[in-house]
Amino acid sequence: MFIHTLPYSQRGVVMMMMMLLSIQGVYSQTGMRPHIVFTLVDDLGWNGMGFLGNNSEVKTPITDALAAGGVKLMAHYSYKFCSPTRAMFLTGRFPGHGIWDTNPSMTKAIGINLNLTMIPAHLAKANYFTAHIGKWHQGFYQEQYTPYGRGFNSSLGFLGGGEDHLTQCHGCENSIPAPDWAVQPFNCPAKYSPCGIVCPTQGGVDLYRDNGPAIGENGTLPNPLLYAKEVSSVVGRAAQHKQSANSSFFLYLALHDVHQPVECPEQFYNLYPASDYNSSNIARRVYNGMHAAVDFVVNATVSALKANNMWDNTVFLFTSDNGGTYEHGFPVPGSSNYPLRGHKYSFFEGGVRVATFIHSPLLPTSVVGTHNNDLMSIADWYSTFSALAGIAIDDPDHDGVNQWPSITGQQNGANAPRHELLIGVGECTAGALRNGSIKFIMKEGNSPSADGWSAQYPGSSPVVTPHQVPTVSQCGSQGCLFDLATDPEERVDLSTSNPALLQAMRARYMVLCKEKQAPNGHEEEERHTRDLPCELPGLWFLQNDAATVFNFTVSGMAVKMNIAKGCTDCKFTEAQGSFVNGHVELVAYGKGVWLQQDGAFGNDNCTISWTTNSSNGEGHWPEFVKTGHTPSPSPSPS
Repeated sequence: MFIHTLPYSQRGVVMMMMMLLSIQGVYSQTGMRPHIVFTLVDDLGWNGMGFLGNNSEVKTPITDALAAGGVKLMAHYSYKFCSPTRAMFLTGRFPGHGIWDTNPSMTKAIGINLNLTMIPAHLAKANYFTAHIGKWHQGFYQEQYTPYGRGFNSSLGFLGGGEDHLTQCHGCENSIPAPDWAVQPFNCPAKYSPCGIVCPTQGGVDLYRDNGPAIGENGTLPNPLLYAKEVSSVVGRAAQHKQSANSSFFLYLALHDVHQPVECPEQFYNLYPASDYNSSNIARRVYNGMHAAVDFVVNATVSALKANNMWDNTVFLFTSDNGGTYEHGFPVPGSSNYPLRGHKYSFFEGGVRVATFIHSPLLPTSVVGTHNNDLMSIADWYSTFSALAGIAIDDPDHDGVNQWPSITGQQNGANAPRHELLIGVGECTAGALRNGSIKFIMKEGNSPSADGWSAQYPGSSPVVTPHQVPTVSQCGSQGCLFDLATDPEERVDLSTSNPALLQAMRARYMVLCKEKQAPNGHEEEERHTRDLPCELPGLWFLQNDAATVFNFTVSGMAVKMNIAKGCTDCKFTEAQGSFVNGHVELVAYGKGVWLQQDGAFGNDNCTISWTTNSSNGEGHWPEFVKTGHTPSPSPSPS
């Protein structure tokens, strides 16, 4: 009997026992906890890089060499799009099972369930120094939802779902000149301007360091170079922690490449000679450059670990948050998931089966250079890394399994840790289930370009017809059925020829779906739909104009304050943590949305008055200093 056929109330106990038994075997190799690097690429296609052998056009030699010297995980699944996949990894839960199955809006008061311990806080129990670099997309409207608030010792990255790769403006707010292929400036399809903020002159920068905006760092380096620089720095700090506190290191490297917009530093697309492209595929040159940028950061990571004598005890995992996407917009027709069917947002293989490998000097030589076909989920890494760290999981309802026995060749095939995987629930109306090689899809229906088969761009290899459209793109209310052992491209729907198997898989899907969505005491308490007012659109709005910066400190008892843009009468009140203000358009620097330490803001036209309301009646107000100018007369308390 497989544990995934048990009710969840029994599964938690069995899985806990199995994980505890596996810990001793993990330690027997080195007698010490390994360093762990989890590299998550954004929107990488199954055929996006060279390590699966089908794409000779891209230049990613470092990543390809790591894959060749590791284990390629050929049946590794994510969710069909971004934020839920990241939550799966960070919590060990499946979407719908205490974590969301949607992408959160930047202007919603929402965040991933605080009742769940995310992996950085979990690994801290085993004396890990933890760092996050790159994309977050797990909520941020209060500090407790940010990477720093969820337990990372160090964090540099952006809190939303997408941004400009070069300037760190949220949602590609700027018009980006498109090198090589467009006469008009290229506007990212995800262009987004909440509350009319123009970035970067009025705010809208999405770059955060630890528990505050990374003021002054935005726009200094494009993301790949910024992240490579940060990797070098944080690995050095981790090495110091290792020496002083005998700690191990965990890095969550969540790259924004190769997500839209299609742009990258010139040094990366120059690796692809312009003479190799023409007017029909010139956009591919820059898109390929984004893949080279991934390789650049991977190289920086490996080099830093080697330079600090940490590589020989490192487990390095490389994967994607979903399959390649079709949504880049003209003139980039989409990613390559060749030969799989579907794209991002689809439960077909191209949307959820993702290019993945693991590399480590700790792997047995017998598995190095092999393909592993055992069924795996991105939610499994919570359990696997827990076993590597030697700690038990305190969430009895977690959905992952420890995959280390499979990866190291101890338990494969019929003895593999996982034989069944619920890929998505969609409130029991749209999702997917895989059991062995049989896959059931419940009511899938996207655009033909998302449900079809796509390959490389014209003129590249392999040469097949892009966007081959299936005759029927929707699976219907009863669902679709495929045998991936004989039909990995999902071209032959067995729902009609084998109705008994279809109904059995559908019934199993409904059982699992209902178990997942049953109340279990870990529901996300912040799944709100209310909008944050435009005055408080999020922590990432800041003014970054060095010519108009006020620096101030608060003396005495800290006064919680915001600063408003263009206001004539801005009043601030502290009364047991409450806040009163009529016209806040710019969120202050500090913990949460409040100022509790020194900060910097730009606002030439703001006259500020304030009051404090404390138990002893004392007033506290800041001293203002501006480079080259001291306001006169100074503001006085009202």
